[in-house]
Amino acid sequence: MRQLCIRFVAFGLLFLIGAGVFCLYSSVYEPLLILSGISYAVATGIRIKMWRDATADPYSLNRLNEIIRDGTYDESDIPEIDHEGDKYCLCCHTVYGSQFGVCPNCAKK
Repeated sequence: MRQLCIRFVAFGLLFLIGAGVFCLYSSVYEPLLILSGISYAVATGIRIKMWRDATADPYSLNRLNEIIRDGTYDESDIPEIDHEGDKYCLCCHTVYGSQFGVCPNCAKK
């Protein structure tokens, strides 16, 4: 992507030099200036897209949806849940064993 931006800047510079060489001939001068401006505008657009991609939030839900939609999301990367571990009660803030169905302290799930 970066090389594409550099190529458009180089093309713009070449068109600008060509416009300088043919400055006396308006039939060649004006299209070269227009092509130079278009090249610089495309290079600027590419650079803005590169900047937006670099500063994107890696924890965005939109990004997660894109990953899932693209098929690059692999469910084998998800660690297995330990169902035998301890549980935490949000009501009374105690930790109890997984052998209990409800919290032994406040009797809530």
